[in-house]
Amino acid sequence: MPRLSDARTIASVSCMPTSSITELSALYARVVRGLPATPRYGQERGYRVFWTERGALRHRDLVAVEGGFAILGRHSRAHIRLLDDPTVALRHAILRAEITAAGGVALRMTDLLAPIGTCIEGDLQPHFSFVAEGEVCARVGSHAFCALPFDGCAPLPPHGGPGRADRPDPTTFDDVADADDVPARRPEVSEVLPRERLREQLAEHATKGATITPSLRPQHVDSLPPSAGPIVARLTLLGNRGRLSLALDAAQLEGTVILGRYDRCTAGKQVFSEHVSRMHVALRKVEGGLEAIDLASTNGMRVHGETVHRVVITERNDLVLADHRDERVRIELVG
Repeated sequence: MPRLSDARTIASVSCMPTSSITELSALYARVVRGLPATPRYGQERGYRVFWTERGALRHRDLVAVEGGFAILGRHSRAHIRLLDDPTVALRHAILRAEITAAGGVALRMTDLLAPIGTCIEGDLQPHFSFVAEGEVCARVGSHAFCALPFDGCAPLPPHGGPGRADRPDPTTFDDVADADDVPARRPEVSEVLPRERLREQLAEHATKGATITPSLRPQHVDSLPPSAGPIVARLTLLGNRGRLSLALDAAQLEGTVILGRYDRCTAGKQVFSEHVSRMHVALRKVEGGLEAIDLASTNGMRVHGETVHRVVITERNDLVLADHRDERVRIELVG
């Protein structure tokens, strides 16, 4: 099978998951069995994400406040690790909890140009970037995960808390030496069923439905459409290999823009050295400024000498990548 430039990720023939509805139902039942009868969870609002890691049930809380996000993927620095499936990218998606305009809580999944999609519960067609409200039970590759909303008194296990997770020990692979250095189990296709029987199985094992709204997929700076309106931000990529200036308008920043040394990103290869990860930082226009998220990069991101995982730029500022002053992104908001 062909390999993508995302550090030895294998491109799947189909973007459909290879995990079964039965496996998803079993994970959901396992999660529900652990919920207390009279839960208490303070006043925090957000989502708790559950997944299994080599048989162990893991969870991570995403609180719907600034900075409440997690990187999902195979990378050793990812917060939600879906291991042993080479069709899952090292940095596969960003998960975050958000407060909706109506005052509810939603889960936003932003794929990072992933080669395979995510099927929500009984959907026959995969999703990539989307916003979901309600209980989210999903399959991606050979894995399944569930995300349950919490709002004050919420149906959650009593352990853990906002921003804390049952974090496993890191493994040995990273941007340079990744899944090729550990035996990769090729997922078996577990749904060789006629379409009619598949629909029956979906109905049998369906859980509480979620409302799904598609959203824009991220892009690299090279694949952005031409500027069509007033410039809202100027970026200067400064690296060991050169310097490049970019002017972006509101439409270009409506989705997520990825910066890094990704092979498909000519701008990144032109400027950055190997100290910068292939996908290092994601930029998105938010209320009050320009949001920058560190994509579980190997060498991190710093602002004013402080290591940060997320920051909102409100004035001219430098994002120092890989802890090297000569590898950075200068951001200047216009207007």
